[in-house]
Amino acid sequence: MSNVNYRESQYRQEQSLISTTQAQAIDIFSVGTCMLELITGQSLFKSINYEYCVKTLVELYGKVDEDSLSFIVNEHHKKWISSLNGEKLRPTHNVQYDNQKALDLIDKMLEFSPNKRITAKDS
Repeated sequence: MSNVNYRESQYRQEQSLISTTQAQAIDIFSVGTCMLELITGQSLFKSINYEYCVKTLVELYGKVDEDSLSFIVNEHHKKWISSLNGEKLRPTHNVQYDNQKALDLIDKMLEFSPNKRITAKDS
């Protein structure tokens, strides 16, 4: 049963991993993750715990700015994420795919901050 829960968590964004609620934004992130995995044929999150998933996100997005952390209510998580470093990249930076609009949409769906993430209406 724990494998099922973990597998489901791979498609849930960092909000669900660090105990905040943003249901629609989490669902948009989940769809973006699935789209990227369908295009690349590879899992974006190859981990067994939420810390590794968050570290993977920071590797994709680079050091997370204070504004992008505003949705995190747990100060311990906020401080820990602030301490992580990474190079600022687009989630699709190394993906070879003919449809650039699809890649642009995925990048907007995989935005770290739920407040900056594209909405279903705007997509």
